[in-house]
Amino acid sequence: MLKETRVALVGCGWAAQNLHLPALRRAGGIRLVAAADPNERNLAAIACSRKFTEIERMLGEVDCDAVIIASPPVAHANAVEWALRAGRAVLLEKPPAATREEAHRILDWAAASKLLCVPALNQRHHPELIQLKRRLASGEFGDIEAVNVVWTSGSALSPRAWLRRREQGGGAMLDLGIHVADLWQWLLGSEIEGIQATGRSEWIDDQTVAIHGRSSRGAVVSAVLSLASTDRFDIEVIGKTGSARVFPYRRMKESYTGQWQAFETALAGQPWTGATLAEGVAALDSMLDAAMELPLAPRWDARPVEYPLSLVCSTTRDYEAIRTTLSYLRRQTMASKLELILVGPSEAALRGPAGETEAFASVQRIGLGEVRSIAHANAAGVRAARGRLVVFTEDHCFPEPDWAAALVAAHEGPYAVVGPVMRNGNPDTLVSWCDFLIGYGPWMEPMAPCSPDFLPGHNSCYKRDILLELGGRMEALLEAETVLHYELSANGIPLRVEPAARARHINYSKLSVWIPVQLLCGRLFGGSRAMSWSWKRKWFYAAASPLIPAVRLWRCAREMYKPGRSRGLFWKMLPMLTFGLILDGIGQMAGYLWGAGDSMRRLAFYEFNRADHVKQQERALWTSAS
Repeated sequence: MLKETRVALVGCGWAAQNLHLPALRRAGGIRLVAAADPNERNLAAIACSRKFTEIERMLGEVDCDAVIIASPPVAHANAVEWALRAGRAVLLEKPPAATREEAHRILDWAAASKLLCVPALNQRHHPELIQLKRRLASGEFGDIEAVNVVWTSGSALSPRAWLRRREQGGGAMLDLGIHVADLWQWLLGSEIEGIQATGRSEWIDDQTVAIHGRSSRGAVVSAVLSLASTDRFDIEVIGKTGSARVFPYRRMKESYTGQWQAFETALAGQPWTGATLAEGVAALDSMLDAAMELPLAPRWDARPVEYPLSLVCSTTRDYEAIRTTLSYLRRQTMASKLELILVGPSEAALRGPAGETEAFASVQRIGLGEVRSIAHANAAGVRAARGRLVVFTEDHCFPEPDWAAALVAAHEGPYAVVGPVMRNGNPDTLVSWCDFLIGYGPWMEPMAPCSPDFLPGHNSCYKRDILLELGGRMEALLEAETVLHYELSANGIPLRVEPAARARHINYSKLSVWIPVQLLCGRLFGGSRAMSWSWKRKWFYAAASPLIPAVRLWRCAREMYKPGRSRGLFWKMLPMLTFGLILDGIGQMAGYLWGAGDSMRRLAFYEFNRADHVKQQERALWTSAS
């Protein structure tokens, strides 16, 4: 009987929490005795008695048989060096390192140490792929003509920052391609030559790639890999006398369990049945070679900070469409210290009457051609901003004079995002009140300062560098800011509602407009939230969607029953409010199942130029405040 294996963990993030630790528990006979991660929030999610922020201290104080290294690839070399120096065996997550040089150093250290040091290429332990390899070896399919792999996920929107940069070990070439390169040569039992690739890098490096090559025995190998789609993984083998197709996602958990069982057996002195470190490094080399000519995602370097706050004001039309909002921005008590950034179809369209923007310290005009969405315009404004902070404004939200100063003051605290307190700017119809309560109920006046999990979308103020760190994900997350706020909160980055920052919001008051907007908002939220989810999780949330209206109605009631708010108004709103929340729930269900679709583009039609979507008598609200 094998003795219990004591394992220490380095890197307590997503891979450790979702893949390795569950598999370790399923494998049996293995005990996690310690964990190390510089991120204390990650450490808190790990159930073990000994926790450290430094790997060297952990290895000096904890007695263990092996170390699983699941940190970001840029930290692999340092972790492997410490583990091997301490005389511990290593199971190393892929890619082995972020660079070719570091990977080969690891290979040299492992050879010199004579310790077990192997890559976590778990597909070799997948029961269906093991069976496929046996069938290939038996000659069941005759001479092999081709092997094709399609492997996709939604990881491009993952909060794991390293996954966006090739130089940090990210992108489909290094995240998925290493598995595929290893599978090709393992399944076929021959070396793969002449690997070439084409790719697309919009949000992240190598978000989608097509790879092809040829085995030394003549079989054509190919793969389409993407981190910007939904979950799919299938492998097709085509031979002269037969073919087979395997869907590895179906039993993926078993591959991780099998990997841990094989590692435990190898520690006990039996042969290691998985990929060798040399094979893992060779797979990395082949992917780096193929990626050399592929484009990288755009890089936006932060511009030097010159102002305390940049105001981003976007439109699909022209200066006249945002003129009323600008009149309120001119009235800010600190207007002379603020940068104004106007974003629209062209710079010429953003020029107004002489003198109307002279109150600001600086004015930038950014022409985008077609403005696809609010987020498209706002993201362009962020990348051009020279303020330490960036706040988004709307053509239908009018701030009080001390709004900007209050936001800047609140940001002296540790907050990533500060939101204002909102007031209904057109309170004469039940449709407007329902729209306001659904969209801004958690931040309606009166309220005290607090740190919620999310803040008003399109009206909140961010530390600029927090947004720039999102890279290519920024536009997608700014379209459904609640998803971004939840992500920040989950990572321990606080948000704040600042009651001294007040704004009046003009809401939809036409029923014919409000109905489709609820459906579209729900679908956009559901689709954005579920972009990187597995199909299993999407179906679970879709099945639970009928509960959404009841949960949200209870939250709305809770808001309206707070001191200083009208309970009588809530009961008048109840039938229409319930209807709107049902529409939102239907939209969310559609988003979870089929994605956001074109909801972003369609919402832009309603969201911009709000004066077109309110009652005729309310259009007088769009008059200059100057």
